[in-house]
Amino acid sequence: QSDLAIDPAGTLYLLYQDGQFSTVRGSPPILWLARSADAGATWGGQVRADAKTASGCAASACYALFPEVTAGAAGSVTVAWMDDRNGSPIDHLNGWNVWLRSSTNGGASFGASQQISAYDAAQAQSRPNGFVFPYGDYFGLEVNGCGSPMLTWGEGLDWAGGSSSPGHIEFRSLC
Repeated sequence: QSDLAIDPAGTLYLLYQDGQFSTVRGSPPILWLARSADAGATWGGQVRADAKTASGCAASACYALFPEVTAGAAGSVTVAWMDDRNGSPIDHLNGWNVWLRSSTNGGASFGASQQISAYDAAQAQSRPNGFVFPYGDYFGLEVNGCGSPMLTWGEGLDWAGGSSSPGHIEFRSLC
């Protein structure tokens, strides 16, 4: 999976998901950000964009999935993803949260990650450590009118959804 954004200076940003270990098929996914200043003719500046090794992810066993990227002012890029580092155990069936990181130097480096999703006791899929199942195809990241990120994402109990295990679309603006 991947996502693409362009800033006002014309720099393209490609955020994509890849296996953590190139020699191990099916290894836990991570996110890479690459950038191009020549309309995609060449790509460089590849950096690791997720922060799943920051805490709670022993041996980087958790998954970083569903990459989203957006650009604001020239050189300002924000990435978001879902990971299950708060799962107990890390079995990819619980502990999912939405995370966000920003860069002001074109993605050369990123600030600390920020958890965006939050526990909501009124929703069946929500748990104190994160939601049960990610609906990654319902995930969006944009810059709002005040220049801050706003996100939408889907949470559920399982992949099927429906009346017996409903999911929810969530929204958060950091304005």
